[in-house]
Formats: sequence, structure tokens, C-alpha cells
Amino acid sequence: MINNKQEVKLAMKQKVLKGLKIVTRWLACAKSALVLGVIVALITWGMPLATPKFVAKVNRLLSAFDGDTDVVSLMFSSVISFVGIFISALLVYIQVYINRFPSELVLNQIKPRYANFGTAIALYLFFCVVEMVVKMGRFSDAVLSVCGVGIFIWLFYFAYSLHYKTSLTECTRTYVKDILNTESLLEDSNALKAKLRILEKTYNECIARNELYVCQIICEESNKVFLESMKESQTSIINGDSKSKQISEAMDNTFEHSISLARDTEMTADRKTQTTAVRNVVSQLTMCIKLGMMDQYKKYTNMLMDELYFLCKSENGELQDRYYHALMEIVRISVESKNSQEYLKCTLTSMKSNAKYFGYLSNYDMSDGYLFLLGYCIEKDMGEEYIKDFVNFLKSATVVMPDFEKGNRSIEIVRNTIFMVLRRNRKAEVAIIIDSMDSIKRFAVKNEKWTIFSIQIFAEFENENFKDCFEISFEKHVNLLTSIQESYSDKFLSTLLYPDFKRFLNESENRIERVRILKDSFIQLMREAYRLDMARMSYRLFGKLQDCITDENITEATRESLMEIYFIVIEQSLKSTHEELNILIFSWMQEAIEALDQKKLLSENLGEEIINIIIDKITQTGMNEDVREYLLEMISGWSIQFEEGNPQNFVLINKQIRVLLINGLHSVGLFSLETLNIALLKNISNDLGWMLINALQQDYPEVQLLLDSVIDLYRKSVIFGVAFNIRIYLLTLFTTVGAFCQTDSKYNPTGDAVISFLKEIPHDMIDLAIDVRKNDYDGWDNDEFGNIKNGVAILKGKLAT
Repeated sequence: MINNKQEVKLAMKQKVLKGLKIVTRWLACAKSALVLGVIVALITWGMPLATPKFVAKVNRLLSAFDGDTDVVSLMFSSVISFVGIFISALLVYIQVYINRFPSELVLNQIKPRYANFGTAIALYLFFCVVEMVVKMGRFSDAVLSVCGVGIFIWLFYFAYSLHYKTSLTECTRTYVKDILNTESLLEDSNALKAKLRILEKTYNECIARNELYVCQIICEESNKVFLESMKESQTSIINGDSKSKQISEAMDNTFEHSISLARDTEMTADRKTQTTAVRNVVSQLTMCIKLGMMDQYKKYTNMLMDELYFLCKSENGELQDRYYHALMEIVRISVESKNSQEYLKCTLTSMKSNAKYFGYLSNYDMSDGYLFLLGYCIEKDMGEEYIKDFVNFLKSATVVMPDFEKGNRSIEIVRNTIFMVLRRNRKAEVAIIIDSMDSIKRFAVKNEKWTIFSIQIFAEFENENFKDCFEISFEKHVNLLTSIQESYSDKFLSTLLYPDFKRFLNESENRIERVRILKDSFIQLMREAYRLDMARMSYRLFGKLQDCITDENITEATRESLMEIYFIVIEQSLKSTHEELNILIFSWMQEAIEALDQKKLLSENLGEEIINIIIDKITQTGMNEDVREYLLEMISGWSIQFEEGNPQNFVLINKQIRVLLINGLHSVGLFSLETLNIALLKNISNDLGWMLINALQQDYPEVQLLLDSVIDLYRKSVIFGVAFNIRIYLLTLFTTVGAFCQTDSKYNPTGDAVISFLKEIPHDMIDLAIDVRKNDYDGWDNDEFGNIKNGVAILKGKLAT
């Protein structure tokens, strides 16, 4: 869009070009004057020499070579030679013009000079008579000299006049004057059309020979014909003249002629020539506006649209672009005069509704031109209706222009226009722009540039100046991301700006509705990201979700509702083979839970729900084993002491959750026996064993519950017929815990219970279980676990009694 600064530059450039044109003309005049001055000076300087005394001296000089030669004969021969050369050159001059340009244009300007040929012959005969008289001695030789010089001057003047009058620029001006002075031509459309055709033929020839200045003169002179016919039309209408129809036809022919001249400029790359021809056409439209000729304006606008359609088919985008820039003059006039806006609307309507034009809108240049003019109207702040037309065009383009988004300039025009409206920040106008986002979204699905453009708009709406529009822009932002997920790579999508979920959650009085929208948005995006295996996008989304969940300003109910998003996504991952993505999801969930736990924001209800859901997922058949293993490690880790400085967590500080976790792990153990999932059974046995040791160390009352769970699992493994080696692995839990209990007397009750159970087991199996873990005991820290080796010896002794 051209801003005010560019308009000033353009005006200055036009003034400079106009000044250069004036200087060039004056220089040409000065050159002609200089040539004439030199000729006159030579003649003036030579005339005093033509005295009898000088002639006598010349005669004596010539007689030295040829006694029969005198100055009079010499001058006579010179004049005859000069006349011959001049006539020959003139004939060649005429012949060249006949071969180059229409005879009607050039030779018609030479014919009035034919009389000068008779004058030349008469002067020649007069000179002969003077010479005879001089030879008879009636006059002195000075008379003959003066006559010769006079003829010489006249011939020079005749040559210069002929050259000036037959120059193409002067011939064009004279030819147009003849048209304007012939009143009947404006009443005879066929005769006028024939005259204009001659101008067009000359125009084409000048373009072919790169005589571009002449082309510009022809355009300017042709415009005079249109203006004169327009004046005559106005006069005939006012006077009620019956010839008004014929004059109107003359105007039509002239306008068609101007369009033809502009079209012919495609043969040259000269921008000035093209611009002159195009502005000539548009200036005729502006004259119709200034004189209030609405009917003619509509007619000529339709003719121009047909021409644009033709240029469209011939793929002449450069000439079309010049038309659209020139048509901005109509916008300027409409800005100056509110009464002129109907003409502008007529132009835009014709561009949009013309059947041929609209049927060819898939051509980018055509649509760009329409958008360009609309955008200029919006820039000039001519009203909301132009913004609505702009948005309606985008909506139509999504239906009738399947390749609109491929246009190189379309997106720039739309971007400049939309951001111009946003900078004005008027509520009604901004609402119209928001309405256009659905159309832009359709283009974004197909083109990466439009996607980036859409994101830029949403980034603008996150500004505080558009606070009232944030909610609806948020929803449209989410819809955009959902729509483009299948169109682009995970790498590209991860670089885009994502909606501000946290702000959306907090800036609302109706928090329940906001939570619902936020929850639906997350689920919609995450499901698609997971389905399309988009790890980077999932990472960004889970980061946004964690920011919302860990926000201390939200309510417990809101937090619990948002945590459900994790559970829904876990449900989708149950049978997924996207191992990396699965682990990523659960790592984010684990991080969010632990972040909540550290901030003391994890309620008992939410903690219980997390345990129940994870246990339910672990024990679900058909689940991906990597996911099952990760979930088991997650919840088992919560029962173990955290790093120093944060020894407590939501599991350890809540007895009900601890019991729930233990019972859940027991259920997982039974599930592993039922499905003969040996790896899961071994993991559960190992986790329960460490939980039992940690419970003993931290003096938790759930020690007996843990011991009962592991004993029950072993006994059921025997019933399920688990292999001998697996039962040995399960027995290592009891031998290790039994040995650990021997390191401190406070563990005696548990140690006695373990020994009581081990006495039910054959000694050879117990010895084998102790030997399996013998090497592991060497690496245990005595400060943390006591002298475990000594505990093993004590355990063996008690089992032997």
C-alpha cells in the first residue's frame, strides 16, 4: 500500500520529470536558434565581400586557372548544384517517410510545402534572367551576388521549415488539430475510427523503432480528442441536440483507441511509455467523474474490465499492475468528494461482478488488483463497508479461487491491509477482521506463508490493546493449529507461536466455561499431535499445560479438571507404538505432578485419582509394555524417599494414599500372574521389596500390609505354576528383607514374620535365593542398610533351628 511518504516522493518525481521535459524543449529551441544564428552570421559576414572590388579580385584569381571562368558563373553553378542536391534530398526524405509511416499522417503535412517547389523553380528562372542582364552590362555583379545569397537563405529556411513541420511529433499535433477542427468527424464515428486507426498504426511503428517520446505525444494528443468529444457531448445534451448519440459513439471510439494504445505498449519495456498510455485511459475515466457522466463511466469501466481480462489471459501482469496503480486516482477523487464515491463503488462492483473477470479470478494479478484498490480505500479511511467487501472477497476466494493462496503479492496486500486496520484499533473494524480469520485459516492449511501470517495476527491480538478480543482470537488460534496439523511437519509446527492458555484461563469471570474450552482445546490438539506422532508439538503443548496446572491462582477443582487431560491422552497411548512420544507424555505428567507436590498443591482427592487411574492403566490388557513399565516406575518411585531436603511427598505424607498405592501394586502383581507377564511380576516384586525396606527405615505402619502383599503374591505364584527360577527370584525379596531385619533389633517383629514364612519353604530354595543375592550385598552401604552380610548369617542361623 502506498503511504503518504511514497505519495510525496511520487509527486516530487513527477515535478522533476516535468521540469526536465521543459528544459529539454528549451535546449532543442536553443539548438535550432544557434544553427540559424550561425547561418545568418555567415551570410551577414559574406555579403560585404560580394563587392565589385572583391569580385574583380576573385575573377583575377580564377583567371589564373581558367580565363573563361568568372565569379558570376561560379555562383550560378553553385546555386544550380545546391537546388539539385536539395530537391534530391527532399525526395529521399519523402520516400523514407512513405515506407515508415502512414501517408495520411506525414505526406499530408508535406503537400502544403509543394508550392515551395514552384517558388524554387521561379527563383531559379529569376536568377537566370538576372545573370543575363548582368552579362549585358545593365547591372553590376553585386546584384547577382545579392540574388544568389537571397536564394541560399530561402532554401535554408525552406529546409528547416520542412524538417520541423514533417517531424513526427509536429505531424501528430497537426493531425489531431485537423480532427478537432473538423466538426463532422465527431459526428461520424466510422470516419473518426479510421482517423484514430492511423494514429495507432503510427504508434505501433514508433514502439517497434523505440521512438518512445513520439508514443507519449500520440497518447497525449489522442486524449485531446476524447476531451473534445466529451465537451461536445455535454453541450449537445444541454442543448437537446439530436447529434448527442453520434458524439457519444465518438467518445466510445476514442476510449477504445486509448485502450488499444495502452495494450500496444506491451511491445516495449519502457515504464514511462506504459505509464503514460495507462494514465491516459484512467484520466478519461476521471474526466467522466468530474463532469458527472455516470452512464459513460459505467460503460467505460466495463470496457476496461474486459481489457484487464484480456491482459489476464495473455499473462501481462506488468501492464495490469500499472492499471491498478493508475486507478488509485479514482480513489483519490472519491476521497476529495463524497459525491464521487458512487463512481468508485461502480469500479469495484464492476471488477468483482463482471462475469468474465470473476470467472478468471484464479489469476493472481486480477484478484491482486481488486484487493489493491480495496486496500487503498481502507487506507484512506473511506468507511467500514470497504473492509467488509475486503473480508467478503476473502470468503469468496476460498470457494471460487482454489489457488488464491499461491499468489506472491496477495498475502502482502492482505497483510498490509489487516495490520493497518488493527493499528487504528476501532472496535467495529477489528470485529470484521476477526471474522476474516476463518477464511485466512483455509489459506493457511495450504500455504506455509499464510500460516505464518495468521500466527502474526494472533500475536497482535494478544496485545493488551485487544483485550476484549482475546477470547475469540484464542479459540480461532486453537482452531488454526488443529486445522494445519496434518498439513505441515512437526518441526515447523513446533516453531509457531502457541495460544496463551494460562492467560485465557485466568482472564475470565466465568471460570467454569473457560476451563471447559481450555480442556477441549488441549485435548483436541494433543490427540491430533499424538495421532500424527508429533513429539515436538506435544512437548510444547504439555509445557503449556503444566504452566496452567501449576498456577497457584487456580482452584483445586480447576486443577483436577486439567489433570484429566493427561488421563485422556494416556488412554490414547495404551495401544500406541510411538514409544518416544509415549515416554515424553508420561515424563511431562510426572514432572507436573511432582511440581504440584513440591508446591503443596496436590490435594488428597487428586492424589488418589492419580494412583487409581495409573493402576487401572497398568492392569489394562493390550497396553504397550514400555508404557506399562514407565507408569509402574513412576508410581513406585513416589513411595521411595525423595532427595535430601524434600523427604516427603503426597504419597508418604498421606496414609490413605500409601495404602491405596500398596493395594494397587498388589493388584498389578496379581495381573502379572494372571497374564503370565513375568517381567512385570519381577518388577512388582522388586518395587514392593524396596518399599518394605523404606517403610521399615521410616517407621511407616504399612509394613505389615506390604509383607502380607508379597507373601500373597508368592503363594499365588506357586498356585499359578510359575517357573522355579521365577520363584527363586521372588524368594530373594524375603531373604533380603529377613537379613536386613537382623541388622537392628527394632525390625525384629518383621524379621520374625519373614522367618516364619521362610520356614514353609524348602531349605535348598532358600539357600539358592541367598546365594543369588550374595554378590549384591557387597555393594550395599553399611551406613544405610547396616551389616547386611552379618544379617544373612544370623538369618541362616535362625532358619536352621
